[in-house]
Amino acid sequence: MPQARLLTALLFLTAVLPASAEVLEPSALRREIGALRLDPEHAVTLDNVKLAAGLAQLQLNGILFPTSPVGGKVVEMVFLGEGRVTLEPPDPIEAGQLELFTGQSRLDAGFGEAVLVVGLDAAVDAMLGKTPAQPDAVTSARAEVLYDEWRGRREREVLGVERSLLADALHDPSAEGYFAALFRSIGAGEPGDFVYLVDPASREQVTLGRFTPLDATEKEKRRILKEISREQRKGRLIGLELDDLGTWDTWLSASLRDAQGKPRPGSPAFEPSKYTLDVTIDDKLRLSGSARIDLAAAIPTK
Repeated sequence: MPQARLLTALLFLTAVLPASAEVLEPSALRREIGALRLDPEHAVTLDNVKLAAGLAQLQLNGILFPTSPVGGKVVEMVFLGEGRVTLEPPDPIEAGQLELFTGQSRLDAGFGEAVLVVGLDAAVDAMLGKTPAQPDAVTSARAEVLYDEWRGRREREVLGVERSLLADALHDPSAEGYFAALFRSIGAGEPGDFVYLVDPASREQVTLGRFTPLDATEKEKRRILKEISREQRKGRLIGLELDDLGTWDTWLSASLRDAQGKPRPGSPAFEPSKYTLDVTIDDKLRLSGSARIDLAAAIPTK
């Protein structure tokens, strides 16, 4: 998650919060995000719960483990049990793309484990209001392992999960429709691990796919790290880390549809309306200065 983008979002969100919204300190929220943990004591049992997320439909039978809240709200959760996710591509092009990677023109996959990031408060409240569960120590430990693994995975950063958690806690209206998931599918012929994203701030809000990390020996990784370090000393590949290397396969990328089935592209909560640069270049061709960005709200606040 680029720090400049995060800082800009923080400044904007602080400026546009309605007067009735609770004043929240972004630095405190960042600490809560950094200290996120699973909360097995508040696990609930889901019995044939159905959840709509963008173009996908989920069916959940099992135990849902919430994480600790951020700004008083639970957004991330771990699911263990028997689940199913289905998705009908919105057009033949996306159906063909999906079939290219999965062998099927529609997604219909079972999963036994998942991490869900749900920005819709009503859906979270409905699920966490179900019958309390009493998971045994083995089940709780497995949920902890899965969440710890998720927090270290590259996909969580690529999907902008922490940025979404922060925006949601700051009452950004676009964060309410955010949804992300890591599915661990089960059974022969299933696609294995894959991720699904609904990001209202993207023009094509829905993304389905898989990230495959770089497959390299420890010796090869050390050599690659040396190459990256050498390039970064020359001012190139800044910010690149070893975990960034791998292959991202996009199985489907599409806009949501309206009631008539027509594409309904998304948009960010704010758009830059003016850039003002004040820079100088010295005789050694070094650039220094400052930049100002004026932002305009693209989504009206209540």
